[in-house]
Amino acid sequence: MKVGHQDINKLKLVILTPVHIGTGEEIEPLEYIISKNSRKFYRINFSKFMELLDESKKKEFERKAKLPSTKTIMELRTFIRDNFSQDSMKDAIIETTDVSESFAEKYNNLLNEFASKGLRDVQINQLSIMELYRSGTSPVIPGSSLKGSIRTAILDKLLSSKNSNSYNEKNDYIKNYFHGNKDPFDSLRVSDFVREKSDSGISIGYFVNAPIDKFDEHAFKENLSVMCECLSMGKAYRGDIRFVVDNHLFEKEENYFFKPLRDLISSIDNLFKVCNSHYLPILENELKLIKKSKHDNLFVKALEDNYLNDIKNDRIAILRIGKHSGAEAVTIEGRKIDIRKKKGEKLVKDRPTTTWYFSKDSKPNDLKEIFPCGWIILKRDN
Repeated sequence: MKVGHQDINKLKLVILTPVHIGTGEEIEPLEYIISKNSRKFYRINFSKFMELLDESKKKEFERKAKLPSTKTIMELRTFIRDNFSQDSMKDAIIETTDVSESFAEKYNNLLNEFASKGLRDVQINQLSIMELYRSGTSPVIPGSSLKGSIRTAILDKLLSSKNSNSYNEKNDYIKNYFHGNKDPFDSLRVSDFVREKSDSGISIGYFVNAPIDKFDEHAFKENLSVMCECLSMGKAYRGDIRFVVDNHLFEKEENYFFKPLRDLISSIDNLFKVCNSHYLPILENELKLIKKSKHDNLFVKALEDNYLNDIKNDRIAILRIGKHSGAEAVTIEGRKIDIRKKKGEKLVKDRPTTTWYFSKDSKPNDLKEIFPCGWIILKRDN
């Protein structure tokens, strides 16, 4: 749809695998409770929680709070859990999310364990949850995140046409031609993508680490795991992408890249093609690895049943956004990866040695419900 000098394309974005676009902050255990019985996560307003306590409980909390030790902090967290009531404290609840049985069990076990330990025995941040970006209380996908994903695909395509094998050369092109008032990407405008339904569309679980070339029961045995919020699989968001046709990009060729870039982003069809040319090979490599496990992974099934054929024919686009999207997806070809080792050692390689998945369990056993991070579908909103 053209309005004035803008070509506006209304689009639907579908979360194919869990996406985390964070605030950089964490939700601390004083700010949430996970019910032992209902498997519900309650994010609470701590001040309101204190207001709703009866006087004897307030005094008990204040008495505990005066004892300066890490053990006291853990006891306070346990106190909040044990004295919270979803029925009588509705005014203190900010939002509610379902969690898995194992997630609720681990939370409560850790809380009890930590409350009984001394200062040197406790990992204080083990119960902190990486916070998802929101607009108010609703999850939203910032246009800047999606534009960054599109930009990576386009730059990789443009710079490969220069026949440059050096990552440093490609980086120099970016610095010289794609920054400040020289940046032709100013003509590409991406709105925030928002949910129209009232449900939270949020999943709470773990980022789990594994060797990049393994996807089997052994890969997750001794893994690192971090608690996090993610956008739930299958949820849809709506927004638009606009091509501003009165910008200098469409009027003059200020450098080598203006004409090919104009061709790549002059229509949504071309945009889908260039995104698929960058992200589809990465997706296919992940599919190949996951399918070797011989498990009916839910991500693979949803992709092959509903989207893969349309991606291959450029009727829709596959992209990757958010945390743990993988170095191959978010950087141009030829990049080097810093691999950090113990004792401050660092190796530089062409590809990472480990990758991250999302799981509802910290030590997952069911490979059907372990998912790569950040895959989304972009299609016309008809």
